Amino acid sequence: MPDKTTPGVIFTSRYVFSDKKFSEYINYIDRPEAIRSLNFPKFSDYTDYMDDKKKQRLFNAKSEKASALFTATKDHLTPEEKETLKQQFTKAQKNNSPMWQQVISFTDEFLEQHGLFDRSTGKLDENKIREVTRIAMQEMLKDEKMDGAAVWSASIHYNTDNIHIHIAVVEPCPTRQKKEFITKGKGGSMVREEQFKGNMNPKTFGKVKSKIINNIVDRAPELQRINDIIRNDIVAEKRSHSS
Repeated sequence: MPDKTTPGVIFTSRYVFSDKKFSEYINYIDRPEAIRSLNFPKFSDYTDYMDDKKKQRLFNAKSEKASALFTATKDHLTPEEKETLKQQFTKAQKNNSPMWQQVISFTDEFLEQHGLFDRSTGKLDENKIREVTRIAMQEMLKDEKMDGAAVWSASIHYNTDNIHIHIAVVEPCPTRQKKEFITKGKGGSMVREEQFKGNMNPKTFGKVKSKIINNIVDRAPELQRINDIIRNDIVAEKRSHSS
């Protein structure tokens, strides 16, 4: 599983085929936020992404808070749109597409440093986080030649450890190259079977992380200008009152 760390940001990816976790995600799509928070460990291997065993032991799904599901084009999904999304994931499962599970994880310090998070209030700029996620996914799908074929959905998760985005990606009509695998069949015998390629190019993940970081860091001058304008307005107002 690719897992390269850049200060403040981690991007990880793995994939599963048409197994129980795939089905659990389909059921997860139309659940309310609070219910999804409790149920996402059924399909997600998020605890495996954590970088030490202590974090894995302390992880508690009850401490999770999840945002609304969002996609490449929608910040919130109507019941009808959720049903369409479920149908797309179901079709992908029937057609033996891999389901890629990705996590973008940020440290609070990184987000706060760049004006996206206020630890004192817990306020997160979710609009910017969704924008960054879309830019990252666009880069990944283009690089893997999956743009136009893939469907994805994501949600922002908060917990006591950090803020992270869970993303699930499928191809309803798979376009990936097939590879032959040897797996253990019934009775323990070895069986040859073909599956769509799940592995992505490691270089893709480097590009994705660069997109995430650059899109956030490049915003710093813009925020500084806004802060300067606000500060100057406050100073001018104080002067007008004192004169």
